[in-house]
Amino acid sequence: EFGSDGSCQKVPQSETVVLDEKTRDKSRVPTFLTQEVAGMLWVWPSHDTAKASETVIPVSALLSESLSAAANNGGGFMRDLPYGIEILGENLLDLAHLP
Repeated sequence: EFGSDGSCQKVPQSETVVLDEKTRDKSRVPTFLTQEVAGMLWVWPSHDTAKASETVIPVSALLSESLSAAANNGGGFMRDLPYGIEILGENLLDLAHLP
């Protein structure tokens, strides 16, 4: 697990590992600016964060409304199909079904 500064805070697979400052520095990962909009996580893949505050995230009002409604109803959409995954995969990969 990593902190907001990119340093390793905890190794979940090992309860006995105690991380000292040197180990935390060696295992540091790059950090990026993130923002949650319409229930989605957006990542600014640059260390130049000055432009990030000026950038408008391109989410339409319809998408934002739909995602907000889905989050209020349990967080997603599911549809039962009357056939197995094998048939679905076969039909999706079959070139005869292309328009």
